[in-house]
Amino acid sequence: MLASADGGSWGAENVISQSSKTTPAAIAFGGKLRVFFISNDSRNLILQITSTDGGVHWSGNSQVAQRASPFTPAVAILNGTLHMVYAASNSNMELEHISTTDGTNWSAPATTGLTMHSTQAGPTLTAYKGALRLSYVASNSSNLALRMSSVDGVHWGTESAW
Repeated sequence: MLASADGGSWGAENVISQSSKTTPAAIAFGGKLRVFFISNDSRNLILQITSTDGGVHWSGNSQVAQRASPFTPAVAILNGTLHMVYAASNSNMELEHISTTDGTNWSAPATTGLTMHSTQAGPTLTAYKGALRLSYVASNSSNLALRMSSVDGVHWGTESAW
């Protein structure tokens, strides 16, 4: 991991000492730097490590809410809640949403809004103007870039192409 205070000058590389099948996702939440990644084995577990000193020292990894995904999860913070959207490790790779207010205790996967939406690549997620903004690639031969938004992570708007 590299760090920069100004986006121009970067510090020395700090090795996290974890292996992952995919590029990790990082976010600061709850006073900790958090890195989410996929286990480097056939289980595709979503794992998390944390640092309280800016990435110098790291916790051991822990599985996030007993979830798995073939792709890096997408994370964003909205109204003090950390939201995660990921492609489930099932034959349809349906999108699922979980959230936490403390970084440890995660909600059950949302049962409305994202069901029947699937992807063939890792999604992206950001918080902008009071809503979560989700982008992903259709899981069919169209390869369409799709988007949806939600003000709470449970109820999602209509899917539309970019």
